[in-house]
Amino acid sequence: MVDLLKDFNEKKFLYKDETYKVIGACMEVHKILGKGLLEVVYKDAMELNLEQNQFHIKEKKSLKLNIKMLF
Repeated sequence: MVDLLKDFNEKKFLYKDETYKVIGACMEVHKILGKGLLEVVYKDAMELNLEQNQFHIKEKKSLKLNIKMLF
């Protein structure tokens, strides 16, 4: 883990501070909720956590796809 942080600090990221905060929010949500829940639980917890940390969240948009076009 220490090596990952060293690499993170040495690299030039366009949104380094924001990236650090989002990763921290992910870690906090996982620490509190643990594993094994539905994705929607983690999504809602992340949205709440990020909003409490002054991030503005937009709901993901749905896409209409014809799966036959994908293959």
